[in-house]
Amino acid sequence: SHRNALLYLLVGLAIYIIIANLSLPSWYHETILSYFAGAVFSLNQSKWCSLINKNWRHYLITACMTLLLFLSSYLLCALSTGLLHYAFYQVAAILFPFLFVLLAMKMTLKNRFLKYVGGGAMFSLYILQRIPMMLLQKTSLMKTPIIAFILVLITTLALGWLFDHLIGHLLLRLTHKTSAR
Repeated sequence: SHRNALLYLLVGLAIYIIIANLSLPSWYHETILSYFAGAVFSLNQSKWCSLINKNWRHYLITACMTLLLFLSSYLLCALSTGLLHYAFYQVAAILFPFLFVLLAMKMTLKNRFLKYVGGGAMFSLYILQRIPMMLLQKTSLMKTPIIAFILVLITTLALGWLFDHLIGHLLLRLTHKTSAR
């Protein structure tokens, strides 16, 4: 049963959050409920997408509400502490990828930048996203969450691009040396 699987997943994630919260830095569990949200979306995807794509009005209302909720939760996360901070962070972590799902519903990836971010760069961006966040966490920029978010986004994209190019060159050199033997 899909519902039982979701329940087991949620219980498992809750146990993981408790254990990780007691013994690991926060970035090990901050976005963990996004996995659950993705599973719920996957289970209801056809129903939800047909409702969202029913007409442009439904789509725009959903997109605007999602963006507004994301920005609000991100701001409230920056202004709160403790359990409230964690709750708002979870909401933002779930809504951020949903914004990209909404974007992908109406936009094809003909744009080179979007193809790169949604394809080849996905791995490097996922791995490197925490570096700018950790570096900016202790600075005064975190008092202005919108600026911090934009700076983290731009820095992550730059780091991902640099990482991909360096790894690409390294693989070419290694492949070339291997084939020359």
